[in-house]
Amino acid sequence: QAPALLQLFCPSPALPAAMQTLVSLRPDVDSSSVGSGPGSGSGVGVDGVTAACHALASETHKHLFPDGNIGISEEAIGRHWGADWVTRELEGREHLRLGDGAGVAGLPVASLPAARRGVVLSRLELLRQEAGAGEVTEAMHVRGRSQGWVMRALEVRERSELEGARRENEEARLAADFDTRLKALPADGQGEWYDLGVPLRELGSQGLAHLVQVAKQHPDDLRAQETLLRAIAAEASTNQYRDGRAEEALLRLVGVDGAQCATRVLCEHRAAPARVHWRACQALWHISSTVRGARAASEAGAVETVASAMLRHPTEAALQIASCATLSNILRFRVATDPPLGAFWTEALGATAAAMSNFPSDIALQARASGLLWALATEDPLRLAARPGLRGLAEHAAGLGVREARLLLECVSWSARDEASVSTGGGRRRWGQWATGRRVAA
Repeated sequence: QAPALLQLFCPSPALPAAMQTLVSLRPDVDSSSVGSGPGSGSGVGVDGVTAACHALASETHKHLFPDGNIGISEEAIGRHWGADWVTRELEGREHLRLGDGAGVAGLPVASLPAARRGVVLSRLELLRQEAGAGEVTEAMHVRGRSQGWVMRALEVRERSELEGARRENEEARLAADFDTRLKALPADGQGEWYDLGVPLRELGSQGLAHLVQVAKQHPDDLRAQETLLRAIAAEASTNQYRDGRAEEALLRLVGVDGAQCATRVLCEHRAAPARVHWRACQALWHISSTVRGARAASEAGAVETVASAMLRHPTEAALQIASCATLSNILRFRVATDPPLGAFWTEALGATAAAMSNFPSDIALQARASGLLWALATEDPLRLAARPGLRGLAEHAAGLGVREARLLLECVSWSARDEASVSTGGGRRRWGQWATGRRVAA
């Protein structure tokens, strides 16, 4: 509150009207407490508005004089020289001298520093005289609480808090209405997700915020989660999001809340249909297309949850493509100061190799998977070189014309044991188990 208080720091007599206004803003305050400050003669103790004024005066004095001493020095003058209350004081003087419409702009530029210094110096001298010993005391707070600047500052703060409470109540009401409309049963029944009634890309930040709130309030409602995932994917695939030109609230909703929702669905709803997991991976794919989104996805645990989804749904080509794209984006936006790749990347490497083996004729999947392997090779080439059978998969993808696969063959120093096939032999396991050492699916 201190910067706002400085703007109003201008001694004046107590304002009974302002007191009455504060009482109307604070219905919990007894009107009998109005005017109970110094000089009121009512005999009522420090209570209600008076207590708030007292606290405000004390807070302001502590901000102006953090060491408790009202020292008049060049350092003290310089500390308050640029404060807004100095500007207000100068404007007030110019209004008196030149009439209405005048202000600091009417002063010569060269005189502004000297004028500001004079205002601060005169104020510090006045406060020092009031304090007597040159120190901030309780008596100084008592005198300050009845001054007009305290009344005005308190009224500004109370009005701001009241407006904030009104906004919160209105947002809660709108969110409740949105939740009710969202879950209303349509005439033709309900499908796999809720009908928003508007195109997904026209939701805007307010509609998306309500949808995020509904998904958080109902974490077990898969239809609410899938509705949010579809909306997040639609917003994250726009040029405004990818270029960073969308409003800040929308960027945060998509990048941070969207990533958290997608990873939460993959982690907490392992038994959900493959379609829902694909929606989550698709949302993460588009979210991670920016630096901010890729970091948010990584911090939300996307590497672990996406790799597990790849292991859990080995026959879902669309999910495998979206997962490879997500992991590629996260690698693409890594910087030198990031920590080394962890064990989950080994799991993701195995799942990617298995996807390439399971879909040998799917060029789109081969291209996405090879792109992920190339991005991983730029970070940790030894991890690829030691993976058995990976070179053969890269050769197959290169034969389909995938550029990243050719780069892998040319740039990675493959180890000798990669010639051993991962899909033959008496010790063969299920496709995902050799990748991670697991005996059961993730």
